[in-house]
Amino acid sequence: MSQPIQHCGRQRNTTAMSLPTQPANTQTAAGMRLRTLLGELELSEREAACILGVKVRVLRAWCTGDRTVPRIVWLALAAIKIGKTLE
Repeated sequence: MSQPIQHCGRQRNTTAMSLPTQPANTQTAAGMRLRTLLGELELSEREAACILGVKVRVLRAWCTGDRTVPRIVWLALAAIKIGKTLE
């Protein structure tokens, strides 16, 4: 089913799509995103913990959603990703 929408002054058609199953809470979702990002950066948990200056168990707690991922971690990993794309 297609619906026209306004986007940046232009009309576009969109098609309905199914969304992936969402995790139960935002911390779990953030943990899943963190694991995905570490995979994209080709970093092991141990390497990422060392770079971020935290213990491996803290990083694992972020990845499992047991602890909230601090904003500075997202910023640090974004900087690493940008640096890798510029190489």
